[in-house]
Amino acid sequence: MINKRKNKKLLITDVQPLRTRDDIEAVKNYLRKGRFGERDLMIFLVGINTGLRCSDIVQLRLGTVVHDKTPYIYEQKTGKKRQVNLKNIARELDNYIHNQSFTSMDDYLFPSRKHNVSEHITVNGFYKVIRRVEFQMGRHDLGTHTMRKTFGYHFYKKTNSIAMVMQVLNHSNPAITKRYIGISDEEVNNQLSDFIL
Repeated sequence: MINKRKNKKLLITDVQPLRTRDDIEAVKNYLRKGRFGERDLMIFLVGINTGLRCSDIVQLRLGTVVHDKTPYIYEQKTGKKRQVNLKNIARELDNYIHNQSFTSMDDYLFPSRKHNVSEHITVNGFYKVIRRVEFQMGRHDLGTHTMRKTFGYHFYKKTNSIAMVMQVLNHSNPAITKRYIGISDEEVNNQLSDFIL
């Protein structure tokens, strides 16, 4: 029987975060080796370090980030204003900018290589990049939301605050956030097993 989902995009619920540093490093290495490795790696770094949606990342412009590593953007999906903290990847971002041939502060940070520099890579274009990496890694659970979910998962692990993750991801309730970042009841119970007041 032919797998009906073979040619379909993964559902958001099928996409998982990268839970280990080894998996994150593996994705970075595969991205680096791609045809537009420097661009694709930088998109990934922005995604896993900010929790921005891919649709917001691909539309970033040079002028937004070149002098301010905590810029405000308006999220495409929600229309809400959000401050983005890029300080933790400032060096990598500055190196990336230095190695590109930008001509204007209005240039897209992640230009499309298919057309011209006045257009950005599309979400679908980056989805294809991630699916190639997924194939190379022998996985079946990566998509553009992997970056945002990875951020949420590791931010939660660091802070143990679902409320903070919820706030950054702009979710409306904790249950959505837990399900989105893949925090299972088992993981919650593991944390509670040695909790005592």
